[in-house]
Amino acid sequence: MPAKFQAIVEATATLTCLRLSGVIDEDNELGTLSEKIGNGTVVINASEVERINSCGVRDWVNWLGRAEKSGARVVLTECSPPIVAQINLVNNFTGQGVVKSFYAPYFCPKCEIEKAFLIETRDMPMAPPFRAPSCRCDECDGPMDFDDMEASYFAFLANPKQRSDSQTDKLLGELTPTGTGEYPRVPTGLGASAKTSGALGSLPAIPSLPSIRLAPPIEDGTRVEHPLGKRAAVPAVWWQSRWVWLALAGAVALVIGVLTTVAALW
Repeated sequence: MPAKFQAIVEATATLTCLRLSGVIDEDNELGTLSEKIGNGTVVINASEVERINSCGVRDWVNWLGRAEKSGARVVLTECSPPIVAQINLVNNFTGQGVVKSFYAPYFCPKCEIEKAFLIETRDMPMAPPFRAPSCRCDECDGPMDFDDMEASYFAFLANPKQRSDSQTDKLLGELTPTGTGEYPRVPTGLGASAKTSGALGSLPAIPSLPSIRLAPPIEDGTRVEHPLGKRAAVPAVWWQSRWVWLALAGAVALVIGVLTTVAALW
């Protein structure tokens, strides 16, 4: 049985790459990672973090604080929706670090497929209003709907201290072997078996997204699309469709309106 929290570290003299996955709660092992992080640039890949609760947030903030006091310069990459939610909710969640990239949730109403779309912070506007980039479905090639509220999901981008800048990208480009700014990818060994959870404890719910498959990314300009597969592994039935429930709600409202009118006339 795999551990619900996993961390893989690869380090060189000037760069530490840390990939986190699973659930960050009261049983996390963030404290044991402090001694493995050097005093240089630390790139934290949070693409496979499925959930983080209040205890996990407390430990996360304390852990980043200790790392930064030791001289670490933190760069967050490929932040999953649960991590983005905490960046928006907790003022010091990123510490003195910056966010280089993050995933945004999308939904195809035609195919009923969810997808997480990787966005570079440098590609987004510097000031609100922020609009979700266009994203197309891998099945029907149709436009997908952004599956959250733009104003709240992209709110952290309004703080320039949390955004990656050209200096950070240049630094990562110099430190990585390819010189492209892409840090070394660390295999997790989790495959597609990792399960996700749809809520963040007492915090606002985040759409349930399947774990990100470590397949070769599909290049699309400066962004990378990572298909996340279908919402359900079994064929959908009528009661799973959001449109059916919307139609039922409309019918109920219509009946109530008619009955109210009849009662008033009576």
